[in-house]
Amino acid sequence: MAILDDPARGNGLVILVHQLIAAKLNVANGADPSAIQQTMTDADNMIGALVVPPIGNGYLAPGQTGDLVETLTQYNEGTIGPGHCND
Repeated sequence: MAILDDPARGNGLVILVHQLIAAKLNVANGADPSAIQQTMTDADNMIGALVVPPIGNGYLAPGQTGDLVETLTQYNEGTIGPGHCND
């Protein structure tokens, strides 16, 4: 939870991890991942062995993560993929 509570403060790694965790939780909850499967793989590969703040001090420039973050955000917000779930 510490990672999710940590503000990004200009760290693309934190922004990416926030969106990736949300996407993986959506998939675990039954959302179809086909629209972002490659994006999730690419994000995992980009993160690699970096340790996310506040646990570690990993850093990626937001410009490095921007495209992946945008796609994951669109998925998490229902713009691409299966759309919004019913509450």
